[in-house]
Amino acid sequence: MSLKKKITAAIILILVYFMVGHVLIHHVAENSLRYGISRFLFEVFLALIALYIIKTTKLVLTSPQHRHWGSYLVVLILIVLISFVQNIPEDIVLTFQYSLPQQINFLLIALAAGIFEEVYCRGLLFNIFLQLISKRQNNLVLAAIYNSGIFALLHFSNYFFHHQNLQVTLQQIVYATAIGTLFSLIRVLANGLTLPIIIHALIDFTPNITGNSSGGSWLVVLIFSGLLFIPSIIILAKLGKTC
Repeated sequence: MSLKKKITAAIILILVYFMVGHVLIHHVAENSLRYGISRFLFEVFLALIALYIIKTTKLVLTSPQHRHWGSYLVVLILIVLISFVQNIPEDIVLTFQYSLPQQINFLLIALAAGIFEEVYCRGLLFNIFLQLISKRQNNLVLAAIYNSGIFALLHFSNYFFHHQNLQVTLQQIVYATAIGTLFSLIRVLANGLTLPIIIHALIDFTPNITGNSSGGSWLVVLIFSGLLFIPSIIILAKLGKTC
């Protein structure tokens, strides 16, 4: 498929995502199992279309001999940091205090987000940006930043559809840019989308997935985001030179 057709398809996919998502939010109770099933089926369907467009989840410019255990160690440390700061283990345990239908609802929503957002952003958009800037220096870094920026902007839907506080939404955008860059690094190191999808879904597997975030201190958000963003960019830059 030509680059122009890929860009057109990416625009159509995200418009459909927002339009149908808006309908689901306003016509189906978010804490109901029906909502989780509907959202899961819809987002998996969109992800399958994105996969059909890019044909493969592999990146040609990554090869096993260029991988470094040091990079994996840094990624592992960052994931542990995310787990600690966001209380992910506690959230997962907390979900089991809810009824079985609610647990399944949380799981389906988390899986839906992980599958669609990773296939769309780290799959389709990453592919498009790599083609657009293939001849530019640090194209791997730039493609990661660009797709992560769009991934972050997707979270504006929380402001428009869920009426979330603007400051909280802006904090989410900053954090999403940083973690999106980390997901891009994981996508490159793993040479696929399975690992980013699993990690993304685990992070989202929380009872708060159907509600608004309470936000926090800007200082904490900026420091935490910087700790994710800067190492990811440095490693991506090194990987780009060896590819």
